[in-house]
Amino acid sequence: MERYVIPVTFIDKEDKNTSDISRLLTDPGRARVTAAVAKLVDSEEVELLEYNRELIGILDERSSQFESSLGALRAIAEKTKDANLFKTIENAEKRFSQLKKAEELARTQADEERRAKEAAERRAADAEDKVSRTTVQLEEERKRNYFLTSIATLDTATILNLHHQVTMYAVDINQQIENFLVQISSQKDVKREDVLGAIDRIALLNKKIMGVSKFATKANFRLESEYIKADLGDYIQQYINDVAKDFIFGPLQILVERDGPGPETKFKPIDISVVVDNLIANARKAKANKIQFSITHPSKDSIHIAVLDNGRGFNKLIDNLDRVFEKGFSTTDGSGLGLYHVRMVLGEMNGTIHADTGPAGKGALFTIRVAR
Repeated sequence: MERYVIPVTFIDKEDKNTSDISRLLTDPGRARVTAAVAKLVDSEEVELLEYNRELIGILDERSSQFESSLGALRAIAEKTKDANLFKTIENAEKRFSQLKKAEELARTQADEERRAKEAAERRAADAEDKVSRTTVQLEEERKRNYFLTSIATLDTATILNLHHQVTMYAVDINQQIENFLVQISSQKDVKREDVLGAIDRIALLNKKIMGVSKFATKANFRLESEYIKADLGDYIQQYINDVAKDFIFGPLQILVERDGPGPETKFKPIDISVVVDNLIANARKAKANKIQFSITHPSKDSIHIAVLDNGRGFNKLIDNLDRVFEKGFSTTDGSGLGLYHVRMVLGEMNGTIHADTGPAGKGALFTIRVAR
């Protein structure tokens, strides 16, 4: 309907598969809503009386839409004369600037370390004989796999790239803690949502460091740019079989099946570890002894992943299963951040996740859709 009012179109391939607002609660979704409202109020004939503050607000500083959304928020603040929103925008801009500076410092330090190591490696390489045919064949074989089978074959460049990632995430954690301490230093009472927000950001970064620690003995790809371009289904299958299973303790069986090769997709390996590890951890908490990942490609531009476990399922008191993805929501002694992080990470990948009860009312079923 918005096309009859303003020239706004939500370019989201998965909107047609979603009947609720779950996609709008991700950072990309909230950015789209904010941009739409900003265009709507950019008229002297339109008066903005009220708006949903859950859908329109400051995005996470790590979101790719963070900077662009601030302009739209500023337009809304000017239209509504909202002094508090102006102040919130200014504080967000300051935090973002500090984060950028810290990241740049970390990159510079990591790059200097890498250049020094690479120079030493080149000097050592100059003293060696030419690479034998057997070594070349071994390297070609390694390129066919994302993960190694032994730490003994991990090369210096891969170790340096993994170290670079740990440094970046550690700097981010430190910056998030400093930002939060500065934010609350002059406050007598700290809001619950502010504390949850800070813990949420730190917890997600910590999960990524834990992911890197797993890759440290297995990774056979370059993480220097954070992104890789590969068959997402193939990558998930290899990650589960070659990495995730090595960190499973107890009688939990993990099965993976897929309908064949899929298109190349650009994604962050660390983000995939956050999604897979959290779903496996969820199954373990539910006392499941079996979890299955079924990967299909319903079209050339999409991938669907059905994750089914045979645990005790969802609490019967939950009236709406979309609530399990809300920040801080938990019916156990957990943090309530795991599935929230999964949804946020998938949102950045142009993906969605839905929860349902398993067949015959047993276990839990999560359906993931990612559009290329």
